[in-house]
Amino acid sequence: MEMQTKFLDKQVSEKILKYYNSNEVSLFTYSRRIDEGGSDIANIWQEKTELTTSSKLPGILCWFPVIETLVVSLH
Repeated sequence: MEMQTKFLDKQVSEKILKYYNSNEVSLFTYSRRIDEGGSDIANIWQEKTELTTSSKLPGILCWFPVIETLVVSLH
């Protein structure tokens, strides 16, 4: 993680560490359940999506373009 190398061997306030844990984010992940019909559990799987923004959030603008999308199906 970038934050760990940024503060390596430095005495940093816990408030600053908490800020960087919650902010300066450019990778977002979400999952959704896919049900292909039927009552069999074998027909239920997940789709995991990762989005990377062009700049880290929060930022000055209200939005930033997504520069990369990765979708993985987990059966």
